[in-house]
Amino acid sequence: MTNVRTPGERVEIVLSIARKLKRFPRADMSGYIDLYNSEFPAINAIKSVFNQYIHDSSENMSGRIPFNEIGREIVYTLPVKRTQQPYFVMRKM
Repeated sequence: MTNVRTPGERVEIVLSIARKLKRFPRADMSGYIDLYNSEFPAINAIKSVFNQYIHDSSENMSGRIPFNEIGREIVYTLPVKRTQQPYFVMRKM
């Protein structure tokens, strides 16, 4: 068995992140907001990263994407090897 994640395993990682973005808690705790919406430039950028990670990546992908509309920054690491864990957080700017 190889130590490299299959495209199916990468899809699972991406779907897990997308589900969390679709139900992101509001700051006032009054419910949720769907941040996985193409009207936000940051989401278009992360969708592009996800697509490349699933289909083309032979190395870990990591970076930062400003999400100015909500005053946060997306910080991510999407690992290729199974021995490493994915990392995806939204930090205040």
